[in-house]
Amino acid sequence: MNRRGRVTAGIAAGIICVAGLVYGGPGAVASTADADSSLVTGAARVAEGNTGCPSSFEAVVPDRTAVKAKGVKAILPEGTSADVIESASKNKLMQRIVADNPTWLDHIDCKAMDVHSEPARSSSGISSAIDPFASCSSNCASSNWSGYEYDGLDSNHVFYTLASQLWKVPAPDAPVATTTRRISIWPGIGSGRSAYDQLIQAGTETFSGPLGATGTYGWFESFPYQSEQQIGNLTIRANDDVYSIITYSGAINSSWTFDLCNGTLNVCASGSESFPAGGSNSVIGQTAEWIVERSGTPVGLSELGDFVLQPIQDAQGYKEHGGGASNDFFAVQSVDANAKAIRMTSCSGATQLDHIYTIPNVDGTFNLLWDNYGAIESCP
Repeated sequence: MNRRGRVTAGIAAGIICVAGLVYGGPGAVASTADADSSLVTGAARVAEGNTGCPSSFEAVVPDRTAVKAKGVKAILPEGTSADVIESASKNKLMQRIVADNPTWLDHIDCKAMDVHSEPARSSSGISSAIDPFASCSSNCASSNWSGYEYDGLDSNHVFYTLASQLWKVPAPDAPVATTTRRISIWPGIGSGRSAYDQLIQAGTETFSGPLGATGTYGWFESFPYQSEQQIGNLTIRANDDVYSIITYSGAINSSWTFDLCNGTLNVCASGSESFPAGGSNSVIGQTAEWIVERSGTPVGLSELGDFVLQPIQDAQGYKEHGGGASNDFFAVQSVDANAKAIRMTSCSGATQLDHIYTIPNVDGTFNLLWDNYGAIESCP
């Protein structure tokens, strides 16, 4: 039994096709006392039946009784300091989890998809290995992202430790015989431009394909380590309120955690991933993102589905403070010196696909306005 405020489950390696959507029960057990007030400990049981997930991944299930008794302490992983717990308690979506005390999936059914939520690509033809926002301060352009990215950590901060947001899942377009349209929405940490700077993220995908297939699903991903991992047993429907919280520990093997919740159904999935020791894969957490994306597919970037007006609510994060001081909470703000406002264009930059319609309010809520489908295309 793990000493965590969540349940951890061993995952079988390999990929299988998963059918069906099943909710897991709460599985509450009695909590244990904290061994150290600066650490998270508590009730935990080992979950069984996880399928198809990467070998580096664990499904985790916060205990509902512990969440009710301990709040955010029972949601965060073992080893989380009291300082971080105090900061995380300020996050609106963490507060919502505590207040709603949702049902947690007692296992996760993964399915590797042939799409990626990728690093930001340039709209001016430069390589995706180069930061496309390095030379812009506010009105940045990307051929696959829109929303906000934070970078520019100062000497007082070592990495971004949390990114979160809430959104309403857009409905799929009607299928068109000759094209694929996708809308991927997620918060994340990291750039994804190299193995040592993984982009860790969890969100929703809305798609319509040329053969009449349409749908929505939840997913998580560490890019470039893996492709999107569909969470087959978490129901995601058009117009559901969904929120995602990404937490990066900065600990050994760059462990990170996601909590992806369907607020409409009050059901959540959670998992953590630690990259193998001694390998090239890691997270350094020098950027954080709140993004709407047109996904990468085997034939290039998809068209951007028509979401009309897409609100992103409660876009918030934390910066880990060096020297043992408290973390710095922030809500995304356009006037912040670290904020890069991003609009989406075609690969050449000639066609604007969407743009920021209203800038963030004090809680980090902003709106994106759809402009154009664009085309399936391959950018540098």
